[in-house]
Amino acid sequence: MASPAPPPGWRRLLVPLALLVVALAWRHQLGFWFTDTDTLADVAVARVDGPGDLWRQLGLPLTGGYGGLNANFYRPLTMLHFALQRALFGWEPLGWQAWDLGLHLAVLATFAAVLRGLGARRVEAALFVLVGGLHPVVAEVVPAVARSIDLLMSLLLGLSLLAVVRGRPLLAGLAALAALASKEPAIMAFPVVAGLWLHRRGPAGLPWLLGPWVPGLPLFLLVRARVLDGVGGYRPEAFLRPSGFWDVLAGGGLDALATPWATPLGQALGSGGWARHTVGSLAWIALGLLALLAWRRLGEQAVVGLALWGLPLGLLGLTHAYTRRLLYLPVLGIAMLLAGLLVRGGRLGRGAVLGVLLLLLPGTPLWRPYLDWGQGAEVSRESSVALEDELRELAGAAPGARLWLVDRPLRHNLDPRRAKFWRKGQTLNHGMGRYSLQAWLDERLGEDALVVQSLVAANPRVLLGEARAHLDADGGLVLPARGLSRLEGSDGREAGWTFEALDDGGMRLRPPAEAAGDGVLVFGRPGLVLRLP
Repeated sequence: MASPAPPPGWRRLLVPLALLVVALAWRHQLGFWFTDTDTLADVAVARVDGPGDLWRQLGLPLTGGYGGLNANFYRPLTMLHFALQRALFGWEPLGWQAWDLGLHLAVLATFAAVLRGLGARRVEAALFVLVGGLHPVVAEVVPAVARSIDLLMSLLLGLSLLAVVRGRPLLAGLAALAALASKEPAIMAFPVVAGLWLHRRGPAGLPWLLGPWVPGLPLFLLVRARVLDGVGGYRPEAFLRPSGFWDVLAGGGLDALATPWATPLGQALGSGGWARHTVGSLAWIALGLLALLAWRRLGEQAVVGLALWGLPLGLLGLTHAYTRRLLYLPVLGIAMLLAGLLVRGGRLGRGAVLGVLLLLLPGTPLWRPYLDWGQGAEVSRESSVALEDELRELAGAAPGARLWLVDRPLRHNLDPRRAKFWRKGQTLNHGMGRYSLQAWLDERLGEDALVVQSLVAANPRVLLGEARAHLDADGGLVLPARGLSRLEGSDGREAGWTFEALDDGGMRLRPPAEAAGDGVLVFGRPGLVLRLP
């Protein structure tokens, strides 16, 4: 007996249902505090009390410059974006986390609309939402407040592509330029926008699309150079250095298809070496061949998907600044390709894509919640906001005193980015940068009320519980051995601290005489503040 026909219009629910699945899969992030290293700096610098402060945001580097050369970027629209969230939510993390999840869903919905404009079926658009929304790499971005930069950039690029398919050249150009003002990799995606316009519309209307870029791009570059006092970036001396080009491409190819911390294949390949590069290279070749095989079926969708994957990775290869969080936009490109191949790729395409999806499935939040973000954020909260009264008392007793940090405390699971574990619920690491804590202290206590310095960086073998440290009779700082894999001296050695290994594996740190009255902050749940005699 034939089954009854589906109700009219039921396919219209496919994309909304896919978005609902993604939202439910990431719902745990709504309970997180401020996640990621830069977040306290981003929130503190985003404070706007009047029109003058709003204008000031346009002339600030990312994190207000607190990150120094470690994160020397100019992203004016991102700064305004943070200022808007600060005005709406203040220091309430639920609002920031909900906003980020909403941005992720908006990105997926926008690119699904782009796919529909390129001729994809609704089922393809829904599959794109599921693959792009649940991909393991997304865990590097979606639960991390400071990394909403990638979400904002991707949303604006999606709006630019949507404007192209709907014949709005000026809007397409403006949105692409706004994406560049959000994050630098957008400049590599702009050729996709212009190329798609030429393919669909020809030269008619192209001047309107390019118009915003003619004055906008050189003005942006001039202002950027002035604000950053040069090229900027993570490592200015490595800018446009092609030596690591293929490493980035191979790593990006593998990470997008077999994320090391999340999949058995990535686990087996580890974090480097010839095997990882070989498999990453083969991933590029395999998807390229699949795209060629399905060319007549996918057309523009294949080209756009591969370009969104490859062009940003090409920029990362030239600048040698690759980290997996920068794969958010490239993964959307791969998701566009995989969704099309699964529906219209023929037997070979469907078989290959199903293999990829089965490989990625164990790493999706449907299978394993990425809770380490929340655990890491809790340590940061307990080591900053929860200690505000004690830190304020320290600043009042010795204004301008140094606050020495036992810093960067969290490397869950012996750094799972290096694929040493593959277990449900064990994923990312997290810490708080010195500059981020400094920005927060400057806002809460006054500028330079406490000057933050890194004492040591600790890598625990276990999740941090209560901070364990004490001052001995001679005023030395004793750090016990429990859970420590190593301690690395930082600013402390340069300032005259001495480091003595103890028989039980712990360490005694003796401060210089000029450190008298300074404070020591040991991260933990809860954290600990000590005042040096």
